[in-house]
Amino acid sequence: MNDPSFIIIGAMRCGTTSLYNYVVRHPDIMPNKLRKEIHFFDKNKRYNRGIRHYRKHFPSGFTGEATPMYIYKSSVPKRIHEHFPDVKMIAVLRNPVERFVSHWSLSRRRGYDKREFREVVKDVLANPRGRKTYAAKGMYAEQLQRYFDLFDRSQILILQSSKLFSDPSKEMQKVFKFCC
Repeated sequence: MNDPSFIIIGAMRCGTTSLYNYVVRHPDIMPNKLRKEIHFFDKNKRYNRGIRHYRKHFPSGFTGEATPMYIYKSSVPKRIHEHFPDVKMIAVLRNPVERFVSHWSLSRRRGYDKREFREVVKDVLANPRGRKTYAAKGMYAEQLQRYFDLFDRSQILILQSSKLFSDPSKEMQKVFKFCC
């Protein structure tokens, strides 16, 4: 069992899968034993299994995970801090409007949301901070503040997805300098 060396905390529809795949291509970094998204800290059922259960997902050496919901769920920063107060975290963020549209589009393709875009926007305008709105997941400042309240700023790297996709090698140099 091993502790994670890094945790990609999100955000959803911002490039966490690409970032994780780039990271684990490095010859000195091992992917976790399960999958990119372990969902340990954001799912009570998994969290209640205990930290030993979580640690079983990691091989020896430099390793980590990426669960985009970690940035959004308010209980997660305290849980991570309780077990791994020195862990390095990476947030990859996207223009909130682009993220909103991408999230709705994915939900619609998968059949989770049958509403037209116009209806979704109308709902958001009526309740912009509604927990279940697509807009709420793009309110990065308040989400990151929960991490800044607990962790030293030097433990959190914030990337822009537009830069990650336009110049992945440059962004990965930042990631490796930060993590390794």
